[in-house]
Amino acid sequence: MIKHLEVGSVLAATFIDGIDETPHVVGTLKLDDERGVRVFIPFVQGSKEFESVEDWFDGQNPPSHLSVIGNNLRIGLFGCGFSGLTSNTPHGTAEGHIDAEEAVLKERDGEFSDPLRVKEVISEIDGLYEWARLKSVTTDHSTEGDGWSLTNTLAFTVKAAQGLIWRQGDATLSVSTTFSGSSGRGINLEEKAVLRSAFDLPRSFHEHLVEQRKFVTFLSLMFGTSLSFRGHRVRDDRYTTKTMGVRSWTIPPLSSSVGRPSANTPNLCRPRRNWTTHLFGCLNFSPSLYLNGLTTTTSGRGSFCLSQGSTGCKRQCHS
Repeated sequence: MIKHLEVGSVLAATFIDGIDETPHVVGTLKLDDERGVRVFIPFVQGSKEFESVEDWFDGQNPPSHLSVIGNNLRIGLFGCGFSGLTSNTPHGTAEGHIDAEEAVLKERDGEFSDPLRVKEVISEIDGLYEWARLKSVTTDHSTEGDGWSLTNTLAFTVKAAQGLIWRQGDATLSVSTTFSGSSGRGINLEEKAVLRSAFDLPRSFHEHLVEQRKFVTFLSLMFGTSLSFRGHRVRDDRYTTKTMGVRSWTIPPLSSSVGRPSANTPNLCRPRRNWTTHLFGCLNFSPSLYLNGLTTTTSGRGSFCLSQGSTGCKRQCHS
């Protein structure tokens, strides 16, 4: 399966509306840097084979949920809406355009037509790592023997650190760390702080975002400048452990409600236009969500690296 999407990507795929009588249609999916996820479906006007698709665009009412299947590609599109129609009448051909509000890089279990609802949203925010002052890595150094037989042992324990937990309306919010590693020479780990919101029952992403923005507003006041979301993951029982091994993509932030960062703001993103698409990927069993705008830098992260080579060096890592 495709593990990430890049801004500007154009992918050929089959689009399915979940109705048995509707033929599957072929088109392209594009991640646009201004409008988010867009779908382009060509069809032949007046053809019985494309009758259902033609109705989508003539009536400006495409399905609200589409399943996207392609070569190593599985995406669920939610909140789909009509965004245009290009017609070449002399040739009897046309191309319909659809914009999606939410895109999940994973197929969902359960009823196809259900709107997107999730129990938990995990968000990355500018400045949160520095504000939280949480660390995932602890070390333990010891020596054995003496002289030429002296052996140094350095043990690293990597474990997500839990910070504040509080109740906010019907939601429970918390701040904690998460980390990821890469193979190769030495040990390479990257940690970051995340904000989690959870409800007892699944809620829309918008409801999660409303609660999270309250905290981002507070954080913005603490820093004295506007802060942005860097990415989001979602977790729900309908996205099962089949998502293991799928990684998230890193794209654009969404500015908080407190102003916009100035041109000289250090290490903070300066987004362009807001997108209308919420993008989800999958990481550690939970689909990931990334929001509006475009940036070329990422802040709010820490990194850790240890090169191998010392006699008696051993590593201990726990997730």
